[in-house]
Amino acid sequence: MASPFESQNPYLAPRGSQAQYGGAAAGLPGYTKTMAIIDLVFCCLRAIMVILSIAGYFMLAREQSPLIGSVVAEIAAGLLTALFGIPANVLILLRKPAGLWIAMVAVAGTIAAMGVAVWQTSLQADQFAPGTPQRVGFFIGLGLVSLIRLGLLGLYIGALVQFANWLRRQKPRPAAF
Repeated sequence: MASPFESQNPYLAPRGSQAQYGGAAAGLPGYTKTMAIIDLVFCCLRAIMVILSIAGYFMLAREQSPLIGSVVAEIAAGLLTALFGIPANVLILLRKPAGLWIAMVAVAGTIAAMGVAVWQTSLQADQFAPGTPQRVGFFIGLGLVSLIRLGLLGLYIGALVQFANWLRRQKPRPAAF
């Protein structure tokens, strides 16, 4: 008697659960993987911006700028985002639960960076006279950038929720020694 697999078309997907055959259902969700890669790129760019911010700090310190305090906060928030975001996203891509908790710290750093941006904007807004088109454009730009950042943050938090749900559905595996 022939095997039940011989009668199947070899070019069709196997019947039954994909997880049984190690297919896509067993892997990381596509949305989570995509957002982890996108955020990994953003965190690497943030690390470069932190280095440039440190250089900017020294330039502003020489000029005794009123922005100096906000630059220190910007550097701290950027470090928090980059130093925790890069390993978090790598761990998420490796399907490690620790990535979720480390990513929460990176999210807090991103929220802090957004607050610092609003603080810096309030310090710089006085250079434009009230009611001028430049001042209006300045605040419209701030609003658009803030909406984009909030949107990306929301998408990333959604990916973290999806990753947490995916982790919950995984079968516990014995630890390898």
